[in-house]
Amino acid sequence: IEVERCDFIREIDWSGKNGNTIPENGSPWLYAEKYIREGRCLVDFDWERDDLFSISNTPDSFRKVAAGLDGWLEALGFKREGYFYRVMKPQHHTVAIFCHGGAFAAAFSHLFNLPAPFVLRCIPFDQSGVVEVAIKGNEGELATPTLGASYGNMHLTDAGIKIT
Repeated sequence: IEVERCDFIREIDWSGKNGNTIPENGSPWLYAEKYIREGRCLVDFDWERDDLFSISNTPDSFRKVAAGLDGWLEALGFKREGYFYRVMKPQHHTVAIFCHGGAFAAAFSHLFNLPAPFVLRCIPFDQSGVVEVAIKGNEGELATPTLGASYGNMHLTDAGIKIT
């Protein structure tokens, strides 16, 4: 198995911009909970301008993951155009990406064009989950990723590993 290290898929930075101290310990997962407490819609496409997200490094981290993901997918034959991917070379690749939940949330948010608060709150990622995503289409067509399956921790619990 060939291993490729992708620095763009590192854990997100949710510290305060310019050393600012921010509420909720800076956790974007807790920001999403704040949306709920305030009765705000989690499908907020302007989330980067939110009072908490705007003073944290989270949006920059999400953009870094998105840019790296797009470059990596383009090398595989799928070029980002707006909200979709242009199929440059129809191919079938099976890849495994190992990363922290925040980096995965950033990737998932970008791939599926979903705002961060929604992804962080409504699509929980286990400590070690398996998710299948496919981009299918004919050469020259625009395509969107599709979610094949999400297995969560099942691969660990089936092996007898206790999850706490």
